[in-house]
Amino acid sequence: MRVYLDQNIFMALLKGEKPGLREHIDAQKANGTVAFPYSPAHIEEVAVIFREMEDPELARARVVENLSLIGDVSGRWELLPGLGNVGPSRYVQETPEVCLGRVMEDYDLTLSAEENERFQMSFKSAAAFDQVQEEFGTPLRAGPGVPLHETKRQRHGIEVQRISNLSETAIFADTQVREGLEAKLWNYGWDLTTMPTGAALSESHKIREVVVNLVLAYLEEIGYRADAFEKYRSRMHDVTHAIYAAETDVFVTGDKRYRQRVKAAYSFLGISTKVLSIDEFMVWKQPAAS
Repeated sequence: MRVYLDQNIFMALLKGEKPGLREHIDAQKANGTVAFPYSPAHIEEVAVIFREMEDPELARARVVENLSLIGDVSGRWELLPGLGNVGPSRYVQETPEVCLGRVMEDYDLTLSAEENERFQMSFKSAAAFDQVQEEFGTPLRAGPGVPLHETKRQRHGIEVQRISNLSETAIFADTQVREGLEAKLWNYGWDLTTMPTGAALSESHKIREVVVNLVLAYLEEIGYRADAFEKYRSRMHDVTHAIYAAETDVFVTGDKRYRQRVKAAYSFLGISTKVLSIDEFMVWKQPAAS
C-alpha cells in the first residue's frame, strides 16, 4: 500500500508537534508492505524556504533538514508524471536532492504558476480583485462591485451558506452545483457524462492533473470550504498534492478545509484514495489481507 503524506505532516514531524507520529509511520513501514512516497509537490514547497528566509546559510540548513526527512520517510520512492507527460504516473526511486535540482532549474515555471494562481484567487472578493488589478495597472471589475466568483454563483443560484452545510459526498448531487460545473466543463469540451473519472484518471497523469485541478478550482469558486485569497500559493501546492495522492491508497493532511474539498472531489471523481486527518491516521493500520 502507498500512503501519501501532505507537506504539513512532514512539518509536524520536524517540529515534533505530534508525539508518536514518526513511530506510527515507522511501524507501518516495518513489514515492508506500506510505502510513503513523496512527489515534486513536496520539493516545490521546500524550495520556498530559499525565498522566505533572509539568511542564506540558515535557509540551506533548513532545506537540507527537510530533504533528509522526506528521503528517510519515503525511502527515496517518488511519484512522477509519465514520461513526456504521457501515460500514468511513474513510481521511481530518486533522492529528493535530485528532484530539487530540477525544481530549481525550472523555478521560473513555479513563479509563473504562482502568479496565475494569485490572479485566479483574486476573483474571490472585490478587495482582492482590485488589489491585483491595480498592480497590473488594469483596474477592472466583473460587475458593479461584485467579484466574478460571486457573479457565477448568483447565475446558478448557488448560496455559499447553503452548500457549506452539504457533506463531501452530497455536494455534487446538488442541482445548482451540478449546473455550475456543467457550465465550467463546457470550456474543456466535456459535460457531466463525458468528463474522465475513475480508471481513466489512473491511465493518464496529465488527464488526472487537469480534472482534479478543474474540480478543486470549482469548489473554490463556489465557496465550498474555501480558503482566503492570501492562501493562493498554498492552494496551488495543495492541488498538486491532491493530484499525486490520487495515485495512492491513503492521503493524510492536517488541513481540515482542504481535506473536506479533496474528499468531495475524490468522491465525485470515483477516486478511491482514503483521505485522513493526522488523528485518524494515528489509529490507522494497513487492512489485513483478505
